[in-house]
Amino acid sequence: EASHYEVLLEMDLSNSVSDERAIVYLATGLVQGDANPEETEELHMRQMTLSEAYEMVERREIRDSLTVAAIYKLRILELEGRL
Repeated sequence: EASHYEVLLEMDLSNSVSDERAIVYLATGLVQGDANPEETEELHMRQMTLSEAYEMVERREIRDSLTVAAIYKLRILELEGRL
């Protein structure tokens, strides 16, 4: 559970096939609560630093487009001193 959410980025997932839009949020003030996954979901939690996640993207271990975009955005904010 998060005490605060802010929009990190918005993306159009296709520029011609659909009008699907994605919004990625940065959640802060996190407190672990009870999970309530849907019956087809299998949740695995792993804590890591932004640096570790960035390195995983660079090694192509994280490849999901929204996750990659979010990690790169956070890295840029970190380098600019805005994170």
